[in-house]
Amino acid sequence: MNHQFNQIVRKGIWLGLAVIGFSGFTVAPAIRFTSSFSKTQSVSGKDSLEQAILYYVNLDRKSKGLPALQLNSMESSVAARHCRNMASGKTPFGHDGAESRAKEIGKHLGSLEAFGENVAFGQHTARDLVAVWLKSRPHRENIEGDFALTGIGWAKDKNGMTYYTEVFTK
Repeated sequence: MNHQFNQIVRKGIWLGLAVIGFSGFTVAPAIRFTSSFSKTQSVSGKDSLEQAILYYVNLDRKSKGLPALQLNSMESSVAARHCRNMASGKTPFGHDGAESRAKEIGKHLGSLEAFGENVAFGQHTARDLVAVWLKSRPHRENIEGDFALTGIGWAKDKNGMTYYTEVFTK
């Protein structure tokens, strides 16, 4: 596999672009939010946050005439594990292991035509998270891509910083 990783800093947001070299596999840049976002949305519980992220992703897809993504619990468990690994420092922030996550999902769901992944970390609401992803071309391409299923996970580190992963499959 050909891996490429680029880093840029723009307006206090760290972006790292990972490109994995095989057909149907897209990994959007990793985003770190360094500014605080308004707490305009109250969400209680892990499932509620996942549902809120899915709501805003599908709201954007609907505005583009795209079918809604279906949340898949197996994919969400894979995404959540990646978040826990990043939050604990076991895995660096980014897309390390994305190929393994795609293979694991494919093993459970059958052969995948396409796989994409968005990651981020910071303190913000589901609405803010999706809004920032939509401002980034590669993240938006995953959100608006030709995918049918999604998995969403998040975890907090010991300092309360939240890590997010959304995987997309077809």
